[in-house]
Amino acid sequence: MNTGTIDASLGGAGIRGNDSLRLENSGTIRGGAGVAVEISGSDGSSVLLQQGSSIDGAISVRDFAQVPLTEAELGNDPVAIDFCKQNPDESFCNRAVPNLPTTATLQLEGTGSEDDLISGFNFIEVLSDGTWTLDTALQAGSATDRFQTGDFRGPLEIDVQGAGGLLDLTGVISDNPDDGTLAEVEKLGPGTLRLSGTSTSTGVLNLLEGRVDAAGTIPMATVVSPGATVFGTGTLGGIRSEGRVAPGNSIGTLTVTGNYESLPNSILEIELDPTASPKVDLLVVSGNVTAERRMETASGSWKLLGSAHYHYDWLAAEDAFHDITASNPITGTITQVGQNRGAHGLTAGLGISGQLTESIAVGAGYAYGWNEDGEEHARSASFSMTW
Repeated sequence: MNTGTIDASLGGAGIRGNDSLRLENSGTIRGGAGVAVEISGSDGSSVLLQQGSSIDGAISVRDFAQVPLTEAELGNDPVAIDFCKQNPDESFCNRAVPNLPTTATLQLEGTGSEDDLISGFNFIEVLSDGTWTLDTALQAGSATDRFQTGDFRGPLEIDVQGAGGLLDLTGVISDNPDDGTLAEVEKLGPGTLRLSGTSTSTGVLNLLEGRVDAAGTIPMATVVSPGATVFGTGTLGGIRSEGRVAPGNSIGTLTVTGNYESLPNSILEIELDPTASPKVDLLVVSGNVTAERRMETASGSWKLLGSAHYHYDWLAAEDAFHDITASNPITGTITQVGQNRGAHGLTAGLGISGQLTESIAVGAGYAYGWNEDGEEHARSASFSMTW
């Protein structure tokens, strides 16, 4: 536990042991050669940075695996080789290889910031309602990567425990360039995780609880669980939502470069302010959009359905009568018959379907069809009963 000043600028502060270790710091640690604190020895170690903590240099946690020396490393000495076969646990017969720990925790308390490399932790916990800023690169590590090119192994769990807590990650989240291991980040707790850096990972961001502020570039596929919220004015690689998606931070635009899938009971929250510029939130999606809106009423469950598609009639230029049909189970069917109508057309429709009881469903819809030489309208209604 450090509350004063540790000057390790000549070589860095190293802590090593056979059991899980813990460092608590509210003072100053000055590292050397880019390293301030290196904890090594076993899984389960933790570092607590309290308000007032100031660390100059990297903070890392390492485990070590004992790897038997090869015969060549033993100098091809038959005596040494035979000794190590009989005594494989002797330190003489092994070399220590640094390895990513299975469990290592970084805890943040109060308010503060850390702008040096933080490596080896796969749990980050914000313990209070304060704001912490971490400017560090976070790279996925492989479970079989004994030489530790990565910064965390397995899912990186980030738990912002206070509802008013904020963790701002301003660094890059990246995949493992050596073996292609994708980064996976899991957000827990009611507080807010802000991702304001320019990341490169194409892995998965699992928003299990609380809020994620997509303020930067995050090419990861984002999964929003029920009760959780993603918002912001940055860029996401994709969204699959059972929770709340709220573009902007106030009014703004959230960009999705992949697909957007809105599952039943999810919420798309759009803010409107006639006095602002722009006046409304925007969700800009480059990929496919899959959305189903469900409205619960006293009379049962209702769905609003919409459809729109473009069609090209390759027979339109032929000197003959023919027809082209566009249909939707709710919005109705349009059949256009004619000659040389024009090749390009658009059909759009809006309908409503209601499940009044377990066995009775009703529906109604309207469709509009347009092409270069004319337009058509269609209306439909449906009633079904099962027994």
